[in-house]
Amino acid sequence: MSVRRSPINATNNDTAANITQTAVSTPTSAMQHQEKRKRGEVSPDLSLNDLLQAINKLGESVDKKMENLYKAVATKEDISDIKEQMGGFSEKIETLQKENFMLKAEIDKLRADRYADRKEVTRLVDQTKAKNVIVRGLQKVSATTGEVEKIFTEKMMLPNIQVRDTKIIYERNNLVGLVAELETASMAEKIVKNGKVLAGTKIYVERDLSAQKQEYKSVLLQLKKELTQRDRNIKIFVKNDSINIGGKWMHINDTKDIIHKGMPADPVLKELYGVNTSESLFIYEQLLNKSKEPKN
Repeated sequence: MSVRRSPINATNNDTAANITQTAVSTPTSAMQHQEKRKRGEVSPDLSLNDLLQAINKLGESVDKKMENLYKAVATKEDISDIKEQMGGFSEKIETLQKENFMLKAEIDKLRADRYADRKEVTRLVDQTKAKNVIVRGLQKVSATTGEVEKIFTEKMMLPNIQVRDTKIIYERNNLVGLVAELETASMAEKIVKNGKVLAGTKIYVERDLSAQKQEYKSVLLQLKKELTQRDRNIKIFVKNDSINIGGKWMHINDTKDIIHKGMPADPVLKELYGVNTSESLFIYEQLLNKSKEPKN
């Protein structure tokens, strides 16, 4: 008994035979196909199994990228940790600010105490020197306590002046300068006020100034020199640590500014000398440096 083949089955068998024949007859094409699969290239003739493998492979790649992206994004726990750390930093900063404020206050107090101490020392020195006068231009043989007292009482005609002690401070060309200590500060005041009586002699008397006031006097003498060069018609004279310019008394205060009647004197100086520039006529450090320059 003969069996008839269905046309469909026959066709399928023929196709399978053809594919088999093609695969066998063309091994180069099969190898190329395998190479493509290895490279991940998808060709239209992939099998279902190959397609599923490709999809799984793509899914694994996407999962890995998503995992990396997830790791890069801060979680709620991370943000909470950051906030907690920032809170700790804020407390530390606030503590440091408080400590800094307290340290600044302590430094300001130390500065104020130091300034007060300096003022007290200056006051005590000035109080001690208030009883002293400096006498310049004396002959060396006259540099004794008795002879100095005679100058005050006889030449200056000041009775009841009592000299406690004298001390030579320099000797030059057989002339000496000395410090005379008197019994009271009022005696020293009288001698200084009547110093003009000695005009025409080589003897000159002045206050025994502290080192700071001596510096002030040097600055004022330099100011006198510079202002005189501007206008010789304005009368200027320096007395101890004060200066009289055109009949106006001025002095240097603790901040090393020149003062007239409790106010800055620079505008008064500019008015006296007709200066309209913004440049000050009194610059303490500049005048002090010039006063120390060697005399020509």
